[in-house]
Amino acid sequence: MTLFADFILYGIVPNEVQNGLSAEVRNGLSAAISLAVFSGVSIGIYSIGNSLLPGYRRYRAKVIRETLSSLDEQFLFLTPRQAGMIHLLSTCIFILIGSVVGMDDSWSGFVLAVLLFGAAGYHLPKLAIRFFSRKRLEKIERQIPDLLKMMSGSLRAGLSLSEAIKQAVREIPPPISHELGLVLKKIKMGESFEESLKYLDHRLGLEDLSLMVSAMILSNDAGGSLTPVLERLEETIEERTRLKGKINALTAQGKMQGLVVGILPLILGAILFLIDPALMTPFWTTPAGGAGLLAIFLLEISGFWLIKKIVESGEV
Repeated sequence: MTLFADFILYGIVPNEVQNGLSAEVRNGLSAAISLAVFSGVSIGIYSIGNSLLPGYRRYRAKVIRETLSSLDEQFLFLTPRQAGMIHLLSTCIFILIGSVVGMDDSWSGFVLAVLLFGAAGYHLPKLAIRFFSRKRLEKIERQIPDLLKMMSGSLRAGLSLSEAIKQAVREIPPPISHELGLVLKKIKMGESFEESLKYLDHRLGLEDLSLMVSAMILSNDAGGSLTPVLERLEETIEERTRLKGKINALTAQGKMQGLVVGILPLILGAILFLIDPALMTPFWTTPAGGAGLLAIFLLEISGFWLIKKIVESGEV
């Protein structure tokens, strides 16, 4: 890789200027040229793929659609163009990092580093948004017992169900207050109470919330007292939460085993590379080494997936 940058450097910088430069400055210029060239190449490949490859364009549209959907769930609204720019920026940054990592390797090692880092950068925004969306749902699930307690108290005080929801929106912190506020907005726009609650259930997809929504809809249709139903439901959900916590504590060892199994080979590979780089270099400079890395990667993913499924089978 550095040979290519040196060739460009010799072509654009006169010899008398190069002779006056120190080795550190020449190396810095070579690195800057390499980064600039491959940044331009990466952007060009991205643009060409977006224009000429229908399959890639469909996949890109799917990724952006999933990103926008996850952002909408968190009340963060972007246009498809803005989401595409976020993916492009993340991809370019990771391609630059891959260029730096593979700069002193052979061409095959450099290309492998650029491709791996570029793919990771392209999918990083979607994975990050999915992670924060899952954390948000977990927080909403923890707020449901407090919501039921507040609503049952409001109903005992003589408020109607709609007024109890308004009271919860004012007093309970986000994110569940945002979701209940969306329900109230839908009711104001003319949708029925039942359809608004069903939309909330479909939007979040939480089992405890589904129980609450079903109880509220049945009570609203039948006209019975909702207060004792909400109180019993609160007790049931709190008991389920305690049992889930115990089971998660019992399965924590299995989760840690899966994490160790996944990370240990990477740590060992890094240690071996530091001890003897010549021993590890053939993994990304030869076809046989590349095939070995691919096999290791597939076995890592399959082992981690199997352990994850075994652990999840014991969870609530």
